Amino acid sequence: MKNTPTVVTILLAVLSIMVIVLALRWMILDQPWLLDKKANEVNLGLGTTGGNMSFDQWFAQMENPTGARKYLNSIYRFFGTWMLGMGLSWLVLLYFGRSNRRLLSATIAVMGLMLGIALIFEYRYIWVSIYVPLSFGLGFLWIAALALHVWNPGGGEA
Repeated sequence: MKNTPTVVTILLAVLSIMVIVLALRWMILDQPWLLDKKANEVNLGLGTTGGNMSFDQWFAQMENPTGARKYLNSIYRFFGTWMLGMGLSWLVLLYFGRSNRRLLSATIAVMGLMLGIALIFEYRYIWVSIYVPLSFGLGFLWIAALALHVWNPGGGEA
């Protein structure tokens, strides 16, 4: 295999960069839980499930709304940090895997496993999330890369 980017590594690098961008959004925004407002409202039993309560009203009825906001922020910051590490790790593995078919195969397998688990989790617990269709899109990108990798022993060169 040549030591140049292939269609497979380019597709998977795009997928990794998309994960990194999502992670940075969760890490930077003041109220990252509002990025997925509808899913959070459903899970918390607020506005979209028969109630008519906004997040501000929900926080106002708490004894310590500042603590709740900090808790939500810390959960999303942790999740963003985890996804950032995952996306960066994938990029590093792809960089070294472009000239090592076994490493590239292992990277593709790990990426598929993690995307699959994320999709199952999303579909099971936050099915109304705006991120479910995006995750399916990432999954299709991964499937295209896998197909090119499996059916082209040269690694997916165009």
